[in-house]
Amino acid sequence: MKRLILTGLAFYALCCLILVGQVEEPVLTPVPLAEGETQISEQHFRRQLWQKVGADNALRAGLASIAVGLYDRLLSTADFQDVRTHEIQLSRITALIALGEIGAADDALNQFSGPQESKYFLRRSMVSFFAGDRPVAERVADRVVEAELHSNELPWYYLIRGLLDSSSRDPEYENSFLHKARVHAVSPEQRAQLDLIIYRTLLIENGSISQGEINRLIADSEIAIREGKRIGFQFVKEYVIGLYVLGSIEEAVLAIEKTLPRILKADYDIRDELLLLNGILSGANTLKGKGAFQTLLSEGIRIDLRLKALQELVTVAYSGPGIMEFLEFTSGLDQTQLPNELVNQILYNRGQLLYRTKDYETSEAECQKLMENEPDIQLQESTLRLLVLIAFQRQRFRTASGLLIELGDLLADPLERNRIQLLIADCFFQAGDYANAAESYGIAIRQEALDPGMVLFQWVLAEIGTGDLDAARSHMEAHKEDSSIDPVQKWRALWNLLTAMQRSGKEAGAYTLLNEWLTRDAKEILPLELWVRLLWFRCQLSLKTGNYDATPVLAGEVRNALTEAKGRLNPTMGIQIASLAQVDEGQALIFSGRQEEGLELLENVRQDYPSTRAAAQSYLVEARHYASETRIVDAQRRLIELAESYPTSELAPVALYEAALHALTRGTEATQREANLILNRLADNYPEHPLVFYGRLNQGNLLRDFNNFGGAEVVFEQLLARFPQHKERPIVEMAQAECILAQTDTSQARIDQAIGRFERLAELPELPIDLRVEANYKWALSYERRNNPERVMEIYWLAIDQFLIENDQSEQLGSTGRYWMSRIVMALGDTLEVQGDVESARKIYSLIPSRGLPFKNLAEGKLSRLAQKKD
Repeated sequence: MKRLILTGLAFYALCCLILVGQVEEPVLTPVPLAEGETQISEQHFRRQLWQKVGADNALRAGLASIAVGLYDRLLSTADFQDVRTHEIQLSRITALIALGEIGAADDALNQFSGPQESKYFLRRSMVSFFAGDRPVAERVADRVVEAELHSNELPWYYLIRGLLDSSSRDPEYENSFLHKARVHAVSPEQRAQLDLIIYRTLLIENGSISQGEINRLIADSEIAIREGKRIGFQFVKEYVIGLYVLGSIEEAVLAIEKTLPRILKADYDIRDELLLLNGILSGANTLKGKGAFQTLLSEGIRIDLRLKALQELVTVAYSGPGIMEFLEFTSGLDQTQLPNELVNQILYNRGQLLYRTKDYETSEAECQKLMENEPDIQLQESTLRLLVLIAFQRQRFRTASGLLIELGDLLADPLERNRIQLLIADCFFQAGDYANAAESYGIAIRQEALDPGMVLFQWVLAEIGTGDLDAARSHMEAHKEDSSIDPVQKWRALWNLLTAMQRSGKEAGAYTLLNEWLTRDAKEILPLELWVRLLWFRCQLSLKTGNYDATPVLAGEVRNALTEAKGRLNPTMGIQIASLAQVDEGQALIFSGRQEEGLELLENVRQDYPSTRAAAQSYLVEARHYASETRIVDAQRRLIELAESYPTSELAPVALYEAALHALTRGTEATQREANLILNRLADNYPEHPLVFYGRLNQGNLLRDFNNFGGAEVVFEQLLARFPQHKERPIVEMAQAECILAQTDTSQARIDQAIGRFERLAELPELPIDLRVEANYKWALSYERRNNPERVMEIYWLAIDQFLIENDQSEQLGSTGRYWMSRIVMALGDTLEVQGDVESARKIYSLIPSRGLPFKNLAEGKLSRLAQKKD
């Protein structure tokens, strides 16, 4: 009894695997040919979902260069037949157009893998226009159907219409296309991008003048400026634009620089225009251009032009040094002297760029300042989007879900609200709130513009997380015939459900479900590899559910499928499936009474596929079969062969452990020493394996069996140091304390050490009740070594009072707890009887039958004897 308690429940469960004469259980591959597949698929979904959110956020914030990089990363692992990939490609093209990289945008359009519909035609029209091919731009723009565009695409559509239609150019005229473009901008950043494009385009078209006209304007401007007339600066602006159109950029910039110091404060609105021109002509990525924009931003008076300057500065802050320069410059601005609209936009841009540097705490602080500043609703929306990303990166998923709900309330676009619903569901999922996640995915799957296959995949995972496999199965059945869901996505979701059912011990249900789905029609739509793997999985489930007659038939179907797939299936995968199916078939034959055929198949696996996991597994199958027939020597020999033939296999440490247990069951001193050597080998060769803990624990127990309590104490001490957080640590502590007491030369100080350990274990409320009862008995026993019978009686009584009287926990006791509780009761009763306190002893003994504890006959005998004494 003592040894069983020392090794704990986990150790006991492992021992039960190889008890002599056991009922055989199949040896199965833990995760069917897809170790981590659920996690990988889930991570892929999440990575794509949130990377796209981040990329879209960068584009929305005017950080087009950053957005391009994020879209490129997404596309590097994308399936180009996937509708989500087409959306990413189009968003990337939009970012390239916003950057002015028209050639790159044209190349991307030529490589676009999706359908050529309105979204494609919009971007093709814009690229053609900015490339100077107006006829093509007009022709393609006519093919765009406005109703097919997303809300964030409408402003670009109105922009190209306005640029193509000279009668609809005036951005101030409310019915003009350019005015519509500005009004329909989904964020202040998008509006700033549109304004810059409009400004630059109209600047070039309206500035086409001859060199003679330029010379006249230069002369007229000089006269007017000397006379103090405002018109002189307007003339400068006109001829500067003319010089730019003619290609004389340096001359144009020089003219601006000469003019700026001559402008009086009353005409600073024109100064703002010239500063903006200076920045545009010089280029925002040059020192001169950046300086012009910074001056305009910090000292200008026209808010519209200052916002354009801010957007130009943000656009070039796409690398580490550029971001830091922007942050340093804007931190030096006196925000009390700036208009509130400009302050808010600066705070937002700072928040975005700080987010890009992964300084999430400071980024969040900037966003909070902005929200306290009561921005307009569009900037609120943009800021909430950024706060969501910050919360997500900081793994504050509940915060992110709350922000998303708040964001959804601001959105008018129903399609955008649908996307928000999916993000809310994912935040719940990541927070471990699977019930709310499942509910949210259930809402999301009915929404337009979402990929239902992706949502179904996550919905099923969420239900698995709640433990409601029936609900997950119901979802799969409801969408079994849903043609809007990609068949492969559907089957991946089913795969996760099947493996979850297997892990939960519902193999029979999984087997039935797979049989219902695995029809000939499925073969036609599934990738070959997935089809073959599913056939094998069904074969394994048939084995696990005891359908031993069906397993060989299903293994034959696996072989036939592999033969058909020859040359089209990855060879390594084919060998894995073939060998594992053969092991399953061999086990089924053994379990159905055809042992010779089954063992022959296992031997064939080792001959035909010697380097596979299945070959190693065949040894384990055979060993456990021998153990079930009490052929312990044969079982141990096969396990040692496994460990020696496949030392790198994950089954090798299991084989050594089981071999050691077999050696122990043989019961001789020689085989006990052999077991100790095998356990040493386990610890030396596989120091990180979980079985090492139990192996060392067993070694300590072996040393105790050999009466080497000092050596056992050392083993237990090393075990405590090696596994300080192990769940079975209390068992080792108790064993070590017992070793201290068992040594004849133990000093009083060492006895106190053992007493302290037993006392701590007895009083730890989080420990299993059986262990605490045992610790109480041994705590009292240790005081006997101190010749302190009064304390022994106190501890016995406190244990009885705690577990049987004050708070009767007798029904919670397991078999070992009941054993030790009976020992405590009998020991205290005996002591009281020796002291002559017959009545108290009788009351104590009576607890045995009244609480249904062991030693009932012995207790009743004592009670009868005490009754006679009383008489």
